[in-house]
This record gives sequence, C-alpha cells and structure tokens, in this order.
Amino acid sequence: MSLTLPAAPMEDTALSGSFEGGAELYERELKQIFARFWMPVGRAEELAEVGGYFTWDRTRIPTVMVRSVDQQIRGYYNSCRHRGAPVVRTPTGRARAFRCQYHSWTYDTFGKLMAIPDERDFGNIDRCAHSLVPLRLAELGGWLWIDQSGEAPDLEFALGPLRPCLEARAQYRLAGRATRLVDANWKRVIAHLGARIAGAQTYFPNICFVEIGGELSMMAAWPRDEQTTEIELVLCVAPDAAGPSPDAFEQRLDAALAALAPGATASEGALSGDFAGAWSRALSPES
Repeated sequence: MSLTLPAAPMEDTALSGSFEGGAELYERELKQIFARFWMPVGRAEELAEVGGYFTWDRTRIPTVMVRSVDQQIRGYYNSCRHRGAPVVRTPTGRARAFRCQYHSWTYDTFGKLMAIPDERDFGNIDRCAHSLVPLRLAELGGWLWIDQSGEAPDLEFALGPLRPCLEARAQYRLAGRATRLVDANWKRVIAHLGARIAGAQTYFPNICFVEIGGELSMMAAWPRDEQTTEIELVLCVAPDAAGPSPDAFEQRLDAALAALAPGATASEGALSGDFAGAWSRALSPES
C-alpha cells in the first residue's frame, strides 16, 4: 500500500500578497467561506459506540459530534447555554452526558438540559428552551459533514460530481489521519496541491479527494491564521484491506508531502522531515 500521490505538471499558481490578505481577510474567510459550506469533520465509524464523541473547531467555532442513545449521530455547538463555556473539553471520548465545568449544567446526548445544581437560584427556568444548540449535520459516503450556517444547499447537490465517488466507497474504513503545519497562506497551499495532484476531485474551497489503488485519501488545507496552514491527510481503505501502522502512516505522509513540496523533483522525494520548511520557503510571498 502506498500513499504516493501522482504529480501533475506544474502550473503557475502564484498568488499576489493582496489576494492572500491579512488578519482582516482571514476573519472574513472564516465567517463567509468556511462557516457557510459543508465541511467534513470526521468519519461515522469514529462514533461507533453510544456516547462516543469528538470535538471539531477548525473554523474557530467549537462543535461536538456524538452518537446518541438512539444510535443517531448528532452535532451541537460546544457551548453551555448558561455562560457559553465548553460542555466538552477533551477532543475524543465517550460520555453518557455532558457537564459544563462552570456551573455544572448537564446535558444528555440529545442536547437536552437535564440538571442544574441549585436550580432555584436561576428562577423559573425553561429547560427545553436551554438545550444545546443543534448543528446541521449529514452523513454521506461514511463521512460526517456539518453546515454551521444552516443555509448551505443540500449536501448531495453541494458535492456535485464528487457525490457518487464517495457514496460508492461508503464501506471504506478509516486507516489513518495525520496533520502537518506549513508557514504559508491556505490559498497558496491549496492552489499548489490542485496543480500537483493528478486526478484529484476538489471540493470547494480547501479540500480534495484522491483515489489511488483502492485507497481514498482526503487532503485538506485548514487555515490556522493568515500565514499558517495545517495540512490534513485522512486515509480510508476497503473493509478487507490491511491498513498501515500509525508510524508507517506518518512516514508515508511525510514522503507524500515531500514529493509534493513546491519545486521538488523525483530525486528529492525523500526530503526527510524538512518538507514543512521546503513548503514554507517556496510558498512564501517573497519567494
């Protein structure tokens, strides 16, 4: 099994510094792009057990996905309805209920407010009106997607030609996930990836899916700030395929990203651990 991604001929993907923008444009992008489209937040099999949960905050809006006792997966804003503190503080786990550490308001996996210590101090409070705020969540192709705006087109329509590819591989299983940081604007990173990866099916604005040899990879460029990008690679394989060990997956990810580094040639495919430096230097606006 290989994570090697075939390189397409290089194209001119230069972006002007003004297009990248600064902190103000970055904030607008988070609100007007990333928070208004369906974003893949994980895999359904990661929530195999009742009460299993994971958090997601790549758009800086904290959310939590959980498998409720009725076996349905639901998403909520990770924010207590009292003072807005997180109700979940660990990235993954399993819980029968979520309890805010501020004043111990407690919610079940349906998001319903179940308990308030010293409830009389809060007056005649309507618990139903203080449930966790639900997210618009959908499952397609084994992936979990959220629309934080609640206004995006239906997911099936939004995915376009990518939909049948994902649906045909719904039984694939998660085989590995890893991330790497690059000192470059996310638009530079995704423009470069789109030019280098042959056969990639892009999903606007920052994600591409690639199928190679029975493996399906999702590569995403997540902005951390206006000049830092986290590259995420998620690998899924057929149910009967042997997945890589965690160490092997990390090594293969580094090799794949090294081969995709701007300006890299075949002989430079093993850039050891300095691929991030190579990416950062080559994608710098000054380069």
